[in-house]
Amino acid sequence: MGSIGGGGSIGGGGPIGGGSGEQQPPADSPVSASPAISEEMVWKARAVRAEARVGELEERIAQIEQEMQDLRASTAQQQRQRNMELELTLAEAIDVEIARLLVERVLEADASLDVPAAVAEVKRTKPFLFRGTPRRSVMSGQAVCEGRDLLAGLADEAKASGDRAALLRYLRARRGA
Repeated sequence: MGSIGGGGSIGGGGPIGGGSGEQQPPADSPVSASPAISEEMVWKARAVRAEARVGELEERIAQIEQEMQDLRASTAQQQRQRNMELELTLAEAIDVEIARLLVERVLEADASLDVPAAVAEVKRTKPFLFRGTPRRSVMSGQAVCEGRDLLAGLADEAKASGDRAALLRYLRARRGA
């Protein structure tokens, strides 16, 4: 009989033995085509899975790109909102929300305007939404003529007279100057 794993004359090339080579079935046998077909089928199946995976990844990339586009648009809109609020604050808007809505309406009407120009337009057309320079009147308590000499004169008068009315005139002038 043959030896296991050896190169004997009878059983050296069997499945147990590690002899000189594998035994191949005859070429015209249906078993001989089976390894080649199964290997080809394995590669085709791998290719199909890879193509499906590529399709999934392409869809995922498209979703991520859409999300990035949405985030960029959202960020740009938030930046524009912040710029509007900053400009409205610098322009001393009384009600920032209403003024912002009006600025947005102006920007929609004329896309060539930037935010500061739109704020200036709203301030020009709706000045009551913005604080203005205080107007002086007779009842305002502010001195009509500003200057250091006026304040000094009112201070001297208050010191010399000791009158409370003179002191109040001095304090009002100082607060307004």
